[in-house]
Amino acid sequence: MKTLWKSLTLLLIAVFWTPLHVFSQSPNRVCAEATTQGEPTAISFEGTDENGEYVRVVDFMPRLEDHLNSGGTPSTLMAALDEAAAQHEDPWIYDVVLADVTGDDNVEILVQLTWAGGALDGGIFAYRCDQGDYVGYVIT
Repeated sequence: MKTLWKSLTLLLIAVFWTPLHVFSQSPNRVCAEATTQGEPTAISFEGTDENGEYVRVVDFMPRLEDHLNSGGTPSTLMAALDEAAAQHEDPWIYDVVLADVTGDDNVEILVQLTWAGGALDGGIFAYRCDQGDYVGYVIT
């Protein structure tokens, strides 16, 4: 099972390696109802949980959602990930993709995030617009 996870992760890394794929006519505002203005929340790859253990990649999902809901866009999200990765010594692999994955004619933001320092840990998160706010879901 561990080998299968590593193989799947490496495949996803290969698929999502190119930065910021845009499959939308409006890449800077997917959630048209979102009205929050101002500076989006910064993203950091630093952090520990309540036991002092380093957080898992899935624990970053709310940080990305906070960025989007504080006025962030897919472009600012990619820039924030670039900045967070530049300030961290461990290798991070990430991508932001816009696509209608639900078939409802609304574009979702997909984020692939992988920590490649030591053991691979990664995830793919989807953010969709729900009544003016981005709501995040773990895909894998």
